[in-house]
Amino acid sequence: MHRYTLSGAVWACAAMLLALCARAQAPTPRERAWADSLHAHIIGHDALAPTTGLPLVDSMARIHARAGEACLALEARIFRANLLDRLGRPDSSLHVLLGCRDELVNARCAPRSWVHWYNNLCSVYLSQGRFAEADSAARLALGRWRHSEPAVRELGLNQGIALANMGQMDASLACFEDVHAYGLQAPRPDLMEAALLNIGTLHAIGQRFEAADTCYHAVLRSTRRSGNTGNTTSALLNLAGLAENRGDGRLALRLIDSVVAIASATRDLELLANATLNLAEVMRKHGNKDSAFFTLQRHLALRDSILGLARVRAVADMEQKYESEKKAREIETLKVANLDSELARIRALRTRNIYLGAGLFVLVLAGALWNRLRYTRRAKREVEQAHAVSEELLHNILPEEVAAELKAKGYADVREFPQATILFTDFKGFTQLTEQLSATELVAEIDHCFKAFDGLMERYRIEKIKTIGDAYMAAGGLPDPAYGSPADVVNAALDMQAFMAAYKAERIAQGRLFFEMRVGIHTGPVIAGIVGVKKFAYDIWGDTVNTAARMESSGAVGEVNISEATFALVQEAPTPTGTPAFTFTPRGQVQAKGKGELAMFFVRRSAPR
Repeated sequence: MHRYTLSGAVWACAAMLLALCARAQAPTPRERAWADSLHAHIIGHDALAPTTGLPLVDSMARIHARAGEACLALEARIFRANLLDRLGRPDSSLHVLLGCRDELVNARCAPRSWVHWYNNLCSVYLSQGRFAEADSAARLALGRWRHSEPAVRELGLNQGIALANMGQMDASLACFEDVHAYGLQAPRPDLMEAALLNIGTLHAIGQRFEAADTCYHAVLRSTRRSGNTGNTTSALLNLAGLAENRGDGRLALRLIDSVVAIASATRDLELLANATLNLAEVMRKHGNKDSAFFTLQRHLALRDSILGLARVRAVADMEQKYESEKKAREIETLKVANLDSELARIRALRTRNIYLGAGLFVLVLAGALWNRLRYTRRAKREVEQAHAVSEELLHNILPEEVAAELKAKGYADVREFPQATILFTDFKGFTQLTEQLSATELVAEIDHCFKAFDGLMERYRIEKIKTIGDAYMAAGGLPDPAYGSPADVVNAALDMQAFMAAYKAERIAQGRLFFEMRVGIHTGPVIAGIVGVKKFAYDIWGDTVNTAARMESSGAVGEVNISEATFALVQEAPTPTGTPAFTFTPRGQVQAKGKGELAMFFVRRSAPR
């Protein structure tokens, strides 16, 4: 669904004035005029800003309901669903829409109301990624009202987006062309421009760049008449993308500069931040690094401003809430004071025995309330402590992102990672050492080593997967691919071997037995998720895991053995000074159990840390 923006300041002021004179009976003519005017503006595709629009459409719904206009009240609730969807709350939006469906039937509303309902339903399905359902809903509405309600043709935008996401590009193009033809005939410049933008995008995806360029320039010619700056900036950014694709960096910079100028003139901070980020990226690609750096600084400053505005709004809301609660407390205090005066007058008429009885009752009641308050506070503290313990345990068992998903949904989706770096370790001669150490000493030694390994995993932002006996397994690049690069995993492995070497020297000096360790690393695709429903654990699967295990078993004590795939990713990894971080000893093709011959490399640091 193509969306538009309109400042809600005027409507908010009007709503405040109307709220002062609102009564339980039928709305006043002024209220009716305000509600009808707001309704007409929204129907005319001047959408409200999401953050300020919710109270306005709620007020409009109440006024229409008090006037007995059930269908208009339902349309106001449909507007509310649209605002919730634009605020990133599609589930709440869908709940509102489904609640309106039966009421639309019972109120026998006109097709126009149903068209608005289906349009917003499709938009919510698109937000949820339910493209087949969005297409089905659009087909149902178009099939029913295409010839009787022209506005239903707007649904073709949502249907075209759904079909494009399902890979049906020809059908998607037909939908957008139909909306474009309707926009020309209606006339509806907003729909025509939205359709052209989408048609141009489909042409660009299909490598038909000249056709895409023609569409975007047609949008610019139209917006000069309609004044739709949102469509203007979209077309300019798309043209900049085409210019960048052709290698014309100067044209791309000029086009994005135009977007920056429009965003500055309209004071659209969000658009200005996005445009400056695009500008910095183009500058960087074309070698203008100094300008790219300063433009990126401007982008970051704009982002800080946006966050600052959000914080100011939040503080203002808190202050308003505080003032309201303060006034409520003052009213309650006044009521209590009046009640105390009345009780004093009554007590003056009572006898001493009544005084005594009332005093005893108050004491008993106060004691009961005090005990209840102490019990409530103690119970609250216990619940909070138990919650904190459970949260800590959950985050200790699962990655933070997976734990959050599990709490929110009750389950966590299995994810595929195209590149993860798997690390395996194993102690040499562990079985023989178990015969020479007591159980307590053995567990203490393993615990000492694994605690050190855990610290290194946290330092390099690598995810510990599990331990099996004396084996330790970890993975970089998941669940957040931004952390745990192949170079980080290699550095962690080298630090693990350094720790084991130092600990070996310490144990030899004490005349005690010691562990020696092999480490193997391989990089490739894996699948990760939660196993089971009891004592669940985060685990990974795939041939990459098996190959990493073979790197360990085919390695050597004190060395870090890496695969050819990992070698290709870390061979040029630099130090902070720009020199190569690692040196490699090729081992040639080594026979690995179940894998045949694999290329392997021992890796060490170029210089000690």
